[in-house]
Amino acid sequence: VLLVAHRGVCGANIPCNTLAAYKAALAQGADMIEVDANMSADGTLYSFHPQMESRHLGADVSLPALHDEEVRSLRYLNTDRVPTQFGIPTLEEIFELCKGKCYINIDKFWLYPRELCGLIRRFGMEDQIVVKTSPSEQMFDLMEEFFPEIAYLPIIKKDEGLHEMLKGRNINYIGAEVLFDSEKSEV
Repeated sequence: VLLVAHRGVCGANIPCNTLAAYKAALAQGADMIEVDANMSADGTLYSFHPQMESRHLGADVSLPALHDEEVRSLRYLNTDRVPTQFGIPTLEEIFELCKGKCYINIDKFWLYPRELCGLIRRFGMEDQIVVKTSPSEQMFDLMEEFFPEIAYLPIIKKDEGLHEMLKGRNINYIGAEVLFDSEKSEV
């Protein structure tokens, strides 16, 4: 059993997907943190859930359209929707914080697979990273050809024979993230 902190441990004045949330998760014994991948117009990888700018920042902006200087000036809102001192961390900052301390589950991997794998390899963290995507033949081919050593989880909503198919591919298939809305779901 692994204790996984989705977007870190957040609440009150500590927003999700911030260095403070990840530090709190580590302090509370998380074995794995989940981070969302996003990218600025300058090509810098950040941990921020796509299309949540209005909710988390109170800003009508799109992080991928912003340059790094603009991204770094943004501040998260707390649970009372008051601006905090917390900015949006880069994935480099998160990797520096977590290297050798916990696993990192990268959500939204499908948006920037090559850039993310380049960063993972640059930090030498292949054995600490788990990536996940919706299942697709294109993503399986990409994983098999370029990233077979990185732990992979397909995000599944229904059983389509993926388990047997993935076992036969050169992919480091370690399990699945299963989404369901009813206990009667086939998954």
